[in-house]
Amino acid sequence: MYRYEQFDREKLAYTMDVFDDYERRFAQARLAHPKREPWKEADRAEIAAALRDVIRFDEAMIPEIHVRETEEGVCQGFSVLHMLFESWEGFYGIATLVFPHVGENAGEKRPAVVICPGHGDAGRLTPSYQRMALTIAAQGAYALILENLGQGCRSPFGHKVVPEAFYCGQTVQGMIVMEACGWINWLREQPFVDECRIAACGNSGGGTETLMLAGVNPYLAAVASTGFPSEYPYVLQKERRHCDCNLMRGICGRLEMWEIYSLFAPRPLLVECGCFDHLLPVDTFHRNARKCAAVWQMMGAGENFRAEITQEKHSWTAADIVVIADFLADVLGLVKAEAAPEEGLIAPEDVKLPFPADALGTGEGIQRLTGMKMPGGMTLADIFPPMYHGEPVDPEKIIPDLGRGNVMRVLAQQEMSLWDGLKRK
Repeated sequence: MYRYEQFDREKLAYTMDVFDDYERRFAQARLAHPKREPWKEADRAEIAAALRDVIRFDEAMIPEIHVRETEEGVCQGFSVLHMLFESWEGFYGIATLVFPHVGENAGEKRPAVVICPGHGDAGRLTPSYQRMALTIAAQGAYALILENLGQGCRSPFGHKVVPEAFYCGQTVQGMIVMEACGWINWLREQPFVDECRIAACGNSGGGTETLMLAGVNPYLAAVASTGFPSEYPYVLQKERRHCDCNLMRGICGRLEMWEIYSLFAPRPLLVECGCFDHLLPVDTFHRNARKCAAVWQMMGAGENFRAEITQEKHSWTAADIVVIADFLADVLGLVKAEAAPEEGLIAPEDVKLPFPADALGTGEGIQRLTGMKMPGGMTLADIFPPMYHGEPVDPEKIIPDLGRGNVMRVLAQQEMSLWDGLKRK
């Protein structure tokens, strides 16, 4: 990695200049970011409109969830229901519902918590998400673990690289969030769920998803967002390949995380991170939390905002689960669990719900949904061409890989994050 002596000197100098120019553009975007006071209605409306635009969120596109097939099971004494579902036509997935022990309160409506997974190899059945679900069920609420587009059992359909979404004017994150909103609507319709006590929690990629849900969904009573709260210029300027669910058009200089979270005020919000999280500097977490706390305070609901740091790394551990579960117990009126359950959970291979033959790949499905067709072979760099001093970067003039992946892909990610379509027309 970074053995520069083997490279063409002219290409190396040009490549360094291009990266330097992007550093300056990110700094300029930060300077140009409008000053907002999200406790004021006009500023809240501006943030909400910008958020819907950058993730391409459209209420009319929120799908109705159709459960096609179910498989019942038991996990550590809790009843579990795996549900094969269809959201948009041809978009299939599996979600898992864990039932609480209700005892003499059978028939009473209970709270429900949507668990938004990150990028664990087993998706919704990654042990940490299962343990969170069992903890929530032990406290007396239903726990619904989602399976995001192209993750977990849906990974064959595509998630990390879906240029079709961007070509068709959508975003992978926006599609994930709209599908999650469909599940929240599904929960609201269930006779066993208290529709006024539905919450969401998620870590890492699920932290991104819960950030967005906090900004767009009016039906959530509480949100716990972890492993992501920080600042966009830091996250999106990373010189490595991002998963496509991280990418949003023109977000840097237009929106910051604390502003999106602020749309959830004055409802209860928990943000949390591990002090040894190698992906996110703890100081960016603190700065985000300070700004959020001020908004809740200005809206007269300071007690409804919480920020916690655990002595952990990036992924959920028992300590993280207890912090989040305690928060959810407080705000949903549940009995606090003494500890997170032990291992011995459902293995992914034990769930046998095969996908129908007409299941679509993520990119294929988005093209059908939008009525657009992306030409073959296109990449993110074709859709958002990297620029240098107002001109497209010539890939023949740069070093293609500096040791952390395709340079044109990294530059295209940064270009997309800084994109200003109005100025390009």
